Amino acid sequence: LPSSEPYRDKFMINGKMYTALAPLIIDGGGNWIIGTEPILTKEWKQTTLNETFCAEGHFKHLPKDNFFLVINGKMERMGRSRLHQSHPLPAVTNLQADEWTIRGNDLYLRIRPGFLLHEYRLERSMRDTAFAFTGSPSQHIIVTNVKIKFTYNDGINIHANRTGGALSGSKNLFFDDIRSDYN
Repeated sequence: LPSSEPYRDKFMINGKMYTALAPLIIDGGGNWIIGTEPILTKEWKQTTLNETFCAEGHFKHLPKDNFFLVINGKMERMGRSRLHQSHPLPAVTNLQADEWTIRGNDLYLRIRPGFLLHEYRLERSMRDTAFAFTGSPSQHIIVTNVKIKFTYNDGINIHANRTGGALSGSKNLFFDDIRSDYN
């Protein structure tokens, strides 16, 4: 059913076997599946630096690899790509407006002068994909009418199994009317 709010979830499809005459149809209803979660204003504390905030211990239970922030609807990777994290993050004292960095388990963000933190929409990367075909092979599945945004790997990920040197895996998967942004 269409929803005004995005779905913040991941669909794992494992070993679903259907036929050409009776396929499984996953109709997203035109909804967004989002790979991020909001960071609440209460998670941040202002530092002694102008317009700079810290989410202390943010990475205590979260991975730092492939991390990005979405700031007011725009993905900000700080010059780092998904596969190559070699671009160093700036020091906290060198942050410009709308930039972030990591020190230890803490996440730092500098906002624009004249703005308040609660005026920002901040989201953190949480999911690697929206649809994952993994594990045992699946067959005859149709995914349609879905919009996917802000996953840190692929919007749709299909894994194959290797048995005796040959690839085997999911077959007859069809994707129709899919929009994928920032994946």
